Amino acid sequence: MIIFSVGQAHKLSIKLVFVNSYPVHQVIYPFLVVLLR
Repeated sequence: MIIFSVGQAHKLSIKLVFVNSYPVHQVIYPFLVVLLR
């Protein structure tokens, strides 16, 4: 469980750094809108 939680935290930190570094929402949101139509 400890290894799994550490892995999850590592993935979460990578996601946070990626979101903070690039305007990810400007890419993901229009893509989701197109998929949901």
